Amino acid sequence: MEMVVADRDEAVEFYQQLFDWRFKNYPAQNYIAFNTNTISGTLNTEADELGAAGSVLIYVASDDIDADLNRAEELGGEVIIPRTPIPGVGWMGIFADPAGNHIGLMQIT
Repeated sequence: MEMVVADRDEAVEFYQQLFDWRFKNYPAQNYIAFNTNTISGTLNTEADELGAAGSVLIYVASDDIDADLNRAEELGGEVIIPRTPIPGVGWMGIFADPAGNHIGLMQIT
């Protein structure tokens, strides 16, 4: 899950106090990650074509991002971001489902 927030420090403080989430900063990727053992994700302040402040992008674990992106296209979806490396983490990709919802894929190495 990726949440786009206007103020990252405010969001970190909020979720730390609300759920006791712990965060790790990745300045090179310009986001802060969290993992609660039930969900994981990032706080991102960069609004783009995928979303603005207040939007949420979920990520689904994938064993083969290329195969999953190809299958999404076969089923009427559209690849938004092809398989892309995330240094020190793995790979990601994003597609739009036929209704236009953006879904991320994450492959951890």
